[in-house]
Amino acid sequence: MGSSWSTGYHLTGNANPLYTYRGNAFYWMKGAAGYPWDVNYYDNNYIYQWATEYHWSDPTSYKAFSGAGMPWSPRCVNKPAWGVYGTKLATITRASSPYTVYGSSCTASSNSNLGYVVNEVWGPTPMSLGGSLAPNALTLTLSYRYSCNSSYDSCRYKETFDFQKPFGLVRWIYYVLQNGQYVQQNQTVYNQKVSGGAPIPDHPCW
Repeated sequence: MGSSWSTGYHLTGNANPLYTYRGNAFYWMKGAAGYPWDVNYYDNNYIYQWATEYHWSDPTSYKAFSGAGMPWSPRCVNKPAWGVYGTKLATITRASSPYTVYGSSCTASSNSNLGYVVNEVWGPTPMSLGGSLAPNALTLTLSYRYSCNSSYDSCRYKETFDFQKPFGLVRWIYYVLQNGQYVQQNQTVYNQKVSGGAPIPDHPCW
């Protein structure tokens, strides 16, 4: 979502609202109070997943990857030829993905590791998600799989993030691998454009 667009509007759908704020990092905020949030850094080469809420109602409680975060997606990908859809545009693999849990009051309470991770960007793919979104809108999908084996061909968990212009994130889906197949566990669709721009992020710990 463009930063100018998000100063006046946000998206909502079948669950929480989504406000987008961009500064030195960009935030997906899931409430009008400026939290809970996902926090992603970026530079000229990559977008990095860094932090997400741990307790929904406490902005001093979160999970954060080590350093500036996990490389999640290239900042830019090459556009395929006109009329070519559903192509894999980029792949990033990580052999280790350590993170820290901050249970409350900005205090580290435990460390963990997602293990092997593979991130892929696919598209563009025409998708119709209803609401304020255009039918058959060209969509980029980030596939994020973690707790994988060392060959990256079997991963316990998968999340997909669908992006459309000019809104940015319009759908998130979470899957768990069961008997060799990914079974959907949850889905959030952001397909309604609503007045009210992004609040200032509430992040007391940094």
